[in-house]
Amino acid sequence: MERPPALRAVSEADRPLLLALFGEVRSGPFLALGWPPAQLEQFLAQQFATQERHYAAHFPGAEHSIILHQGNDAGRLYLHRGAGEIRIVDISLLSAWRNRGIGGHLLEQLQAQAAAVRLPLRLSVRLDNPAQRLYRRLGFSPGVDDGADLPMEWRAAVPSSA
Repeated sequence: MERPPALRAVSEADRPLLLALFGEVRSGPFLALGWPPAQLEQFLAQQFATQERHYAAHFPGAEHSIILHQGNDAGRLYLHRGAGEIRIVDISLLSAWRNRGIGGHLLEQLQAQAAAVRLPLRLSVRLDNPAQRLYRRLGFSPGVDDGADLPMEWRAAVPSSA
């Protein structure tokens, strides 16, 4: 990877980007339904609004960032820093930017931040999401799946006392 990814705060002007990213990530199962494009677009917009309301209600004060790579908008990172954890609420990359090391680099940065404050780094991933392999490779441990999502956690190694 040439330059490490950067983050910038989400603004209202990013709404079309965020909606397009949501559609890219979530449209797969619905494409098989054969809905007309306008109907699918409307459905995804409603689902996006529902997700945004859920995040606002459950993770107030979360940091909402656009992931930048080489000056391009590449995805989003929503992060909630709580008293007992750092929670990756959402990390998503546009398909053109996947498999380039961007997500891994960001996760390693977040692991370093979590280690520095001695908090677990947690996330939840859909069972059908191939990003699970990345999380496992980076040392995230799976919890118990709920049939749709898998909670995962990373904790810094505690040095053994001699």
